[in-house]
Amino acid sequence: MLRLYRRILLLVIISLTLFCSLRSGAVTFEEMLKLDAAYTVGSFIACQAELEGNGRDRQPMLIKVHGQVTDRAENVTRYNVRIQFISKQTSSISLTLSYRQTVTLEENGQIVHIEPDSLTVSMPGSSAINEGIVAKVFRDRFASEKNHESYKSTEITDFPSYIVRKPDEPPLYCHKDS
Repeated sequence: MLRLYRRILLLVIISLTLFCSLRSGAVTFEEMLKLDAAYTVGSFIACQAELEGNGRDRQPMLIKVHGQVTDRAENVTRYNVRIQFISKQTSSISLTLSYRQTVTLEENGQIVHIEPDSLTVSMPGSSAINEGIVAKVFRDRFASEKNHESYKSTEITDFPSYIVRKPDEPPLYCHKDS
């Protein structure tokens, strides 16, 4: 069971890194402000990435990230985020992670903060006890973390769509969703 939790934690950390880098890239601060402004309060961002399996204990997964902009004041944006891990073999959702997040754009990068108390986990076919344990692991992990990310890896494609490319991670394709 501990092995399963570690695997899930690794997958979620990868996806959080992907979503947290949502707007961090090889664009200027001014371009980031324009991209941020394109996602108005109430709008949705949809992102997708594919994680390859290793042929042993890690199966291929499709990661779908949905973020709704809930509030914005100057360079601070708040989101409700839902991340789904979907098995490519069975097309079933193995884990859903939901939380609130605040992103502050600064001249030299952005600061991302996940509100630990807002974090919930759903694991179809698993008991509420297991979901609670996994949620606690994530809450403990993100309790006081504020990640600073420079603007290095985002490529604006067809504005306001973009791709986040980070070394050793699958590309994350994002667009405005209705």
